[in-house]
Amino acid sequence: MSVSYRSCKNIVDFTNGVFNGVAETYEEVAALEDHSYKWEFTPVDGKSDELGYFEVLTKKEPLEDEDEVLEEENMIETMVDSIETNFDGNYGGIGIIARSNKQLNEIAVALSDRKIPFVIDSNDSIIYHRAVNPIFKILKFVVNRDVFSLLEFLRSDVVKIGNDELKTILKNKEVIEKLEEMPEDISSSLLDVLNRIEKIAKKGLENKNFVLDVIEAFNISQMFSGKSDLKNIFQFLEMSKEHGNIFDFYNSLINEKDNPKFKQVSLEEEKAITLLSIHKSKGLEFETVYYFHQGQKRGLESGIQFHIDFKSPFNEIENFIFVDKKYEKILDYLGDSYNFLRELEIKKDQEEINNIYVALTRAKKNLFLVMGGSENKYLKSSIDGLFNVKCGKISRTEKNESVQRVKNVELLDSIDFIEKSVEECEQPNRMLLVDIVTEEKRRVGNAIHYYLEFIINNSLDEHIEAKNRTYSKYASIIGEERLKNILEGPEFKNFFNDNPIIFSEEWDYIYPEYEIYDEGKLKRIDRIMIKKPTPTSDGKILVIDYKTGGINQAQLDEYIEIVENHLCSLGEIDNYKVSGEFLEIKL
Repeated sequence: MSVSYRSCKNIVDFTNGVFNGVAETYEEVAALEDHSYKWEFTPVDGKSDELGYFEVLTKKEPLEDEDEVLEEENMIETMVDSIETNFDGNYGGIGIIARSNKQLNEIAVALSDRKIPFVIDSNDSIIYHRAVNPIFKILKFVVNRDVFSLLEFLRSDVVKIGNDELKTILKNKEVIEKLEEMPEDISSSLLDVLNRIEKIAKKGLENKNFVLDVIEAFNISQMFSGKSDLKNIFQFLEMSKEHGNIFDFYNSLINEKDNPKFKQVSLEEEKAITLLSIHKSKGLEFETVYYFHQGQKRGLESGIQFHIDFKSPFNEIENFIFVDKKYEKILDYLGDSYNFLRELEIKKDQEEINNIYVALTRAKKNLFLVMGGSENKYLKSSIDGLFNVKCGKISRTEKNESVQRVKNVELLDSIDFIEKSVEECEQPNRMLLVDIVTEEKRRVGNAIHYYLEFIINNSLDEHIEAKNRTYSKYASIIGEERLKNILEGPEFKNFFNDNPIIFSEEWDYIYPEYEIYDEGKLKRIDRIMIKKPTPTSDGKILVIDYKTGGINQAQLDEYIEIVENHLCSLGEIDNYKVSGEFLEIKL
């Protein structure tokens, strides 16, 4: 492509400059190392008339003897400072791209600490989420009576015991494992923590409120109060209710940790920052991109490696070899006929360059390159020499509070297990959990409405499409297993059997999720069906408002009035009868 239709001019010029430099360096290195591989780059023109903005951010003043971990934390803080300063709460349209899931998780922690909303689609098990992991550690201790699991919890941010208390526990390991008589030299603060754990443990393995008890006993939902934190705490709480006892729950978490149903859940948030890897960013675009570039050591591969060399034009194998990774260095002694390791290194370099090109070309208006060290020699000359460079003016999407999604999704009444637990136990700090339930019900309502957008005539193909689309958008938000139970449950299926009129072929036009402007404001109506007038009868318009909870008559009346006003403006009001109906979806 010789023209970029995505990025503004300054961003295009910047990326052209970077990768022109890469191509030149690559050619020079290829000559020195005597290999024939090439990485060619053709500059592109920017189609946009806007200039756009780019900036290269470097880390804060380096600390003396700063190690790699501190350097990365330093860079993350620099990036978050820039986001807060430049966008001040208006975070919609911002994407943060990083090279690894580990880096994304560390960025997520920093955003949570600053109360900045974000969305991250992580494939990690929920037990590794920062808000859930302390709960899991107590669960592991209670099930296994493993003092080292207890120590992991006590050394976490929730408790943070000191070295003296750590020694006390190790010295009295057998007694503390059983949570029986505590040693006399134990501190009062540690004794208080152990007493709280003992109180929970005494309820036994059949305690279905175990997770809730831990959350309350240690104020987990106050310590980890970001939206992502609360979302995953709630999800973990719900998972625990699906098991008969905490022993089965623990074993499921351990034995099925790669099962998608146990993965961390992400948020559905319109004005949130999106966190994603380079691989997941392919084909996407954002108004603003922060690319977090930090050199990282390549992981140690193991097992049998297969190296293959094709003859040009790649339809015949010239050489191949199987070798255990730990003996791979032997290939260096086999002569020039077996240059597999060298070629593998070259291909990895090229892949790295291509990935960074993808990351830097996702931005439409603003590009921030957050700079750390680069281990790629071709990028060093083009990127690592840039320090605090900036060009252009930052483009910000103005906040528009008046244009919002009008659909009033009510709370689902069926998700009531936490409310029941509230009645059973009189302990503090449950209001935050009730807030989580409120938010969760809203998300389930959104998923149901989204599914129904794809249903016109209630055909099998429509349901297949609706299910695939809804799983794709909401499985990571609600949880795959729970979403499956809702969409395949008898209550949801009965909805389609009980309301054949809205899917009838007697309607000439059916519009799910109908959009109409009223006094300059966009309104979205769940469903409108239209039957055209005939010489002998008036036409009919039926306005449908789906409800997954309470009924809002004023809202339905407003929709009917909007449609009638629209008919008046078209001179058709006398030819149609307009009516409205609530359709309840019981779940």
